[in-house]
Amino acid sequence: MAPRTQIKWNLQDILYRRRILKVTEFRDLMKKHGLPMSYSNAYTLARGNPQKIAMKKLHVICKALGCSVGDLLTIEEAGPSKRNRRSS
Repeated sequence: MAPRTQIKWNLQDILYRRRILKVTEFRDLMKKHGLPMSYSNAYTLARGNPQKIAMKKLHVICKALGCSVGDLLTIEEAGPSKRNRRSS
């Protein structure tokens, strides 16, 4: 059986490396680059693992932070799903 893959959202790590430690700082940076957003939306992007993201947001985040999409999103192999595991 092929291993499952998952997409890892690395924005929090990138923000920490750039010393952007508060969600409000991230939100202000996005606003400065033409992408105003609510605190809850900024929090989900900065601290969570968003289930979907608009291409425009992805572009602005990359532009503002000087990174690429490949820096923000990485594909990792995960073990087999619980559903497909066989008990011994």
